[in-house]
Amino acid sequence: MRNYTIPQDLMARFHGTIVQFDGQPVYVSVAGNKWHLYKPSTVHKAAPIILHKNMDPYDERMDISSLPMGYVNIPKFKTVRYVTRRPMKKFQQGINSDVLSVLPLPDTTDNEYFSNQDILYMQEFEDCVTGIYPDLL
Repeated sequence: MRNYTIPQDLMARFHGTIVQFDGQPVYVSVAGNKWHLYKPSTVHKAAPIILHKNMDPYDERMDISSLPMGYVNIPKFKTVRYVTRRPMKKFQQGINSDVLSVLPLPDTTDNEYFSNQDILYMQEFEDCVTGIYPDLL
C-alpha cells in the first residue's frame, strides 16, 4: 500500500516504527520530510546499518501495510514464539514494541522470556517477515 500521509503527520505516524521497503523490513527514522531507513536488527547496536538515507516517504517501493507476522524461529535458544499485532487504536502506522504481542507456543516447556522489544529487533523477526524459517535442530 502506498503512503499518502500528509507531511505533517509523518513524524507521528512512522518515526520509530518498522514498515517494509522493497519487500524488506526497515526501521524508520523521520527527519523533516525525509526518512532514514535502518536494518531493524542493528538499530540498538553501536553502529546501526543504514540502508537508505534521505528517502522520499512517497517512494513507490515503500509499503506501509501491516507486516506479515507469525512464527519466529529462534535457533540459538531452540524455541519458537508467535508474534502478532495487537488491535489497538494508535496513531502509528508501522510496527513498534507497543503493538507487538509475543506468545509462547502451547505446551511449551522452555522458560526463555522474550520481550516485545527483544523480538522486534532480532534478525529472526526480519526472517519471519520475509518468510525465512530456519530449522531449530
